[in-house]
Amino acid sequence: MVADTNPGNDIRDCPLVLNPHLRVVQCGNDELLVKHGLRSRFSTLLRDDGRTGLLAVVVRAFREPSTLADLERAGAVSSSRLTDAAALIEQLVAQKVLMRPADYLPRVYLSMRFGDAGAAALDPASVGIVGCGPLGARMARELAPVRVARQVLRDD
Repeated sequence: MVADTNPGNDIRDCPLVLNPHLRVVQCGNDELLVKHGLRSRFSTLLRDDGRTGLLAVVVRAFREPSTLADLERAGAVSSSRLTDAAALIEQLVAQKVLMRPADYLPRVYLSMRFGDAGAAALDPASVGIVGCGPLGARMARELAPVRVARQVLRDD
């Protein structure tokens, strides 16, 4: 869902960006604080236990859409550290810190909060809204980006 990291797809050429739903705070070159928004009670601390400095390099580079190959060309990651950088990027993708720029943002958020299976559970869902007044219309508008399979509106 978030990035193609199958053996047939090279992580070097997969464009990625920081997940905009997350607040990522750099705490030095080897630590990141990741929060689900400013007031979120959920947070996690990611550490580079080897203190290689790759964590800071990767996070800075992926504030804008980029690839590992771009980092190598820019000289941010040396060819001797490519394997470590690729492993780190795959880990950040798995933790949903990095995502493809083209991914559908509501689905990324749902996947982040409820897991891929939880987000996929909405695919076949039908939602019924009774009443097409201001509240019903607003609910229908807010539900549209989630892309449920079917939305049914009923009014007198």
